[in-house]
Amino acid sequence: MNKIKLIICFLMFFAFNSAALANPQQYNNYLQKAYTSLKNGNYQAAIQNYKNALKFYSNDADIYNNLGVAYSKINDLNNAELNYKKTIQLEPSNAFAYSNLSGIYEKKQKYTEAAKNLENYAKLTPSDKDVYYHLGYLYSKAGNKELSLKNYEKSIPFTADKFNTYCVMGDNCKKAGDLDKAIFYYKKALSVNNKQENENLPYVLQELKECQFKSRTANINPVIKAPAALYNLVRTNSVLKYSDNFDKLYEMLDLLWNDDDGRILLNEIIRHKIPIQIAFGGKDQTNAYIEETTTQKTIMVGGVLPLYTFGTQQEKDITVNLGEDIIQKYKNPKSSYHDNMYALMTVMHELGHAVSCLIEDTHKNSLEEEVTVSMIGYNTASKIFMGRPLTTAESIQTAKNTYKALMSDEHKNLPLYNNYKNTISKTGINLYNYDTYTDLYKLQQ
Repeated sequence: MNKIKLIICFLMFFAFNSAALANPQQYNNYLQKAYTSLKNGNYQAAIQNYKNALKFYSNDADIYNNLGVAYSKINDLNNAELNYKKTIQLEPSNAFAYSNLSGIYEKKQKYTEAAKNLENYAKLTPSDKDVYYHLGYLYSKAGNKELSLKNYEKSIPFTADKFNTYCVMGDNCKKAGDLDKAIFYYKKALSVNNKQENENLPYVLQELKECQFKSRTANINPVIKAPAALYNLVRTNSVLKYSDNFDKLYEMLDLLWNDDDGRILLNEIIRHKIPIQIAFGGKDQTNAYIEETTTQKTIMVGGVLPLYTFGTQQEKDITVNLGEDIIQKYKNPKSSYHDNMYALMTVMHELGHAVSCLIEDTHKNSLEEEVTVSMIGYNTASKIFMGRPLTTAESIQTAKNTYKALMSDEHKNLPLYNNYKNTISKTGINLYNYDTYTDLYKLQQ
């Protein structure tokens, strides 16, 4: 925008006041040399020739404007600013000087001053509708959300890229902490999207989900607290980095207790008194640890010779270990929607492993089980955070991401199937969108 207006100024200056000069020919020669030098990028020569012209006529507003342009080209912002101000002093209706001065203030990161001068330009050139978008940008940089949104709104009827304009408005509102308005503008962006393949569409969908999540979780509170018997199972076996680990885990357990599927697993944990242990570290320390032992009774003859053995008994010691780094992802100000989902999913994931061990006489893990307990966890987290299970599309993508992650570590050596669906279904838990992840071969595609 500014560049076009500067060129117009270059084409206009020759006719000004030559009749009033003592030596109009020499005056015009300096202007011609200045214009040619400026056009060819010889900015110092342009500056000198404009200064020489001013010796003949010191009140030519356009000369000061073009001097400002030349100084701007060599990044002498202070002299550029002085000359644009002189232009405005001599000719208050010079729209281009306001626009150029706005550009100088923008480079100096004086965004409020830049916006005010561009406002003056807009008043003098009402036909230039493109100015409103840039005003929105300047007011955004100045931290004035309301004036930023006002000018972006004014630009909407005149821009072909309504999608990205609404997207920027959503970003500004999110940055300002106004999640409801951010959600409104992201939805507006989606409503005007007319491109089948829009490279920014995934970004808007993600930001919308992030804002919806944060808006919902800002006021999310468990309706019913989990029973004390569950809290009593929570412990640690090491010195921890974070003092609020227990409080965060208690709140996550409260949320799971208020979910039908979460309560099913937690009731089994309580009934079998399975410890939930907060461990130092993260993913590597997170698991459902199972230790199986076999005990037998033997009848001895004379207290020396074994006569026979009976009463073979299998015993299982199960502990749910949760790394504190994962617990800390929950409701951390720096955590994303996915971080919070992952934290709550992980708790459900390990509970699912632990409960399945209680059902089976001998537990053998599999990729089927890993994917299924993860999807149970993600669906539960989605119900808690978003008020609904994963959609079919979300389920497909989440299952693929989960399988890909499993194939990148030691889980890739697990057998494919262990009939886990039948095992976990005995608890009465819901398997939402099970058909989207039951075929592990399809997840590899």
